[in-house]
Amino acid sequence: MNPWALNKHESVKLMVLLLQQRLGDHALDLSPHQGLGTQAIRLASATEPSLTAYLFSYGQADGRYGVHLEYPQTDGPDIGSSQDVYENLSVDVLADMLRVHFGVPAQATCAGAA
Repeated sequence: MNPWALNKHESVKLMVLLLQQRLGDHALDLSPHQGLGTQAIRLASATEPSLTAYLFSYGQADGRYGVHLEYPQTDGPDIGSSQDVYENLSVDVLADMLRVHFGVPAQATCAGAA
């Protein structure tokens, strides 16, 4: 998906573009979900749609991003939060976290680089 076609703030469009460069164009599915506002987006795993991440630029320093790493519900008693929250991350740190969270192979990080 073309990030510039999203109805989102430029900071989010840039974040998506940079993540696509680092993780590969098809590593993640964009889910722009109406109602998230213009400075947030939800990404899903290309192979496990219930594994998601909520990314945002509001309340962050310029060029920094926040993320909620969201995990699928389990069939047991709820023993706590089903997400990990991090703020003021550089795009490189964010890409590394998403690579681990979504299980994106390391070789996919070279996609788009020439």
